[in-house]
Amino acid sequence: MPPQMADSMEIMLLSILGPVLSCDWFLPPWQQALLTTLVMTGMMLGSSYWGSITDKYGRRTALALATTLIGYFGFLSAFSPMYTWMAIIRFLVGCCLAALPQTATLYSEYLPTKNRPAGLLFLAIFWSVGAAAEVILAMLVMPTLGWRYLMAFSAVPVLLFPIISPWLPESARYYLACGRNNDAERMLEMVARNNNRPALPGKVTTLDTEVSSPSP
Repeated sequence: MPPQMADSMEIMLLSILGPVLSCDWFLPPWQQALLTTLVMTGMMLGSSYWGSITDKYGRRTALALATTLIGYFGFLSAFSPMYTWMAIIRFLVGCCLAALPQTATLYSEYLPTKNRPAGLLFLAIFWSVGAAAEVILAMLVMPTLGWRYLMAFSAVPVLLFPIISPWLPESARYYLACGRNNDAERMLEMVARNNNRPALPGKVTTLDTEVSSPSP
C-alpha cells in the first residue's frame, strides 16, 4: 500500500476523532482544533529533519523508519488515558508523516520522463482512496467497538510498507551522492533487467569524476 494512502487515513482520522473525544473527554472546541494543529505543526517541523535523514541514509531506509514510527505512535494513540497524552502522540505522528512525500521523489526517479506526470497523478489518487477507506473503517468499527479500536486498526495499514520495503529499489542518485557508484550501477542494472532492457553501456559516474567506459 502506498504511504500516501496511510497518510490520508491518519489525516482523515482527525475529523472523526475530534467530535468523539469532545463527548468522551468533554473537550472545548479549541482543544479539538489543537489536535489537528499539532499534527500539521509536526509535519512542518519534521520535514527538514526527514530531508536530512533521507540524504544521509537513503530514501528507502527513511521511509521504512517513518512508516514504522507512524504505525507505532498511531497504535499507541489508542491507549491515551487523557487529552495531554493524545496531543503529544498525535504531534509525533505528524513529525513522522513529514517523511512520506519522499515516496513521490523515489517513485519519480524510476519513471520514464514521458510517463512521469501520469504516474505521479496515479500515486496521488491513493490519497482519496485512503480518505474513503478511513470513513468506511469508521462506519464499521465506531458503532460497536469505539474510537480506540478505530485508532488501532487505522495504524495497521501503514505497517505494510516497512514489510515490503526490502524489495523496493533504493535511489540510484542517493548512491551516487554517497560515492557508492557500484551500488548505483547494480540498482540500474536491476531496473533494466526487470524491464527486459539491456543495461546502459559504460560506468556510472558523477560530474566530478572521470568518465570511463568498457573497452571494446
